[in-house]
Amino acid sequence: LEYAPDGTLYVVNDGTVYRRTANGWTEICGSMNISQIYRMGMSSLTANKWISGHQDNGTSIWNGSSYNAALGGDGMDCFIDRTNDQNVFGEYQNGGMNRSTNGGINWSGATTGLTGNAPWLTVWKQDPMVSTRLYCGRQDMFVSNNLAASWSTLAPMPTTTQVREFAISISNNQVIYVVKSDGIYKTTNAGSSWTTITGSVPINLGWPEYICVSPTDANKAWVVLSSYSAGNKVFYTANGGTSWTNISFNLPNIPANCIVYEPGSNDRVYVGMDVGVYYKTTAVMHGPYIIPIYLTFPYLNLKFLRLIKVYFLLPPTVAAYGWPVYLPPCKLRFVIFRQA
Repeated sequence: LEYAPDGTLYVVNDGTVYRRTANGWTEICGSMNISQIYRMGMSSLTANKWISGHQDNGTSIWNGSSYNAALGGDGMDCFIDRTNDQNVFGEYQNGGMNRSTNGGINWSGATTGLTGNAPWLTVWKQDPMVSTRLYCGRQDMFVSNNLAASWSTLAPMPTTTQVREFAISISNNQVIYVVKSDGIYKTTNAGSSWTTITGSVPINLGWPEYICVSPTDANKAWVVLSSYSAGNKVFYTANGGTSWTNISFNLPNIPANCIVYEPGSNDRVYVGMDVGVYYKTTAVMHGPYIIPIYLTFPYLNLKFLRLIKVYFLLPPTVAAYGWPVYLPPCKLRFVIFRQA
């Protein structure tokens, strides 16, 4: 809150800027791009269509020309059914998951069967092979085989801390990697049992924050640590977690928050850090990392990256926390999302 000398009151919040005079409130944010996007999901069927979750400003759907508000509150993780644009999924904070079967016009709760404590941002995802199957992570992992109409718990995980992130193997959907603050875990039977695979990853120096899996080899996985421990940013396994190799190389000593694999590449991975996006151009055991020159958005805290194979002639799309959704004037084979 701030008063101008003439008595006009100005108010700022997470979503906009207001001015109050004797005639009432007026929104004056103009063309400022100040949405704080937590996560984003792209349509696999329709060009330029996505859903995004916004801090204190709900969940909205972009239809190619305008945003339409879908859910209120804090907008968190969200996605669109890859086989049907009418099925969209969004959530409030702490696991308040909702779904719509008519493109976001009407919504209903999607938490039946879920138990335990949910993280502030509760991760949920569609199975890469079975479109009606969804997974979500709370203290344990849950599965739905009816697009979130109901949920069942999988086998109890080795610890009761909250799930921070998980990755389902595209080449073998029985394999799921899960990261928690206290370790890295894996199932090879779709959650009937779990194995601790933390191994030599130094989680005492920084908690595991994100994990990605090769789309062609379920044994290859990369995990990042969010910490200020020099030289401990990215760890790689080629054998499903039996052993890990530190491939941090020249990454700066700032938290590494997310990592994604570029399909069709020679193990190229992108790392989102507190400042900048870095990637490796050569085979997995070689460095160094460099900053992609085509990502010209401001250096902000990167906590979410997604690379999606594009079937339309689209430029890369970038979603930012406190910045707009970017559509740079260049054409690449991948769409890149990011959020802090």
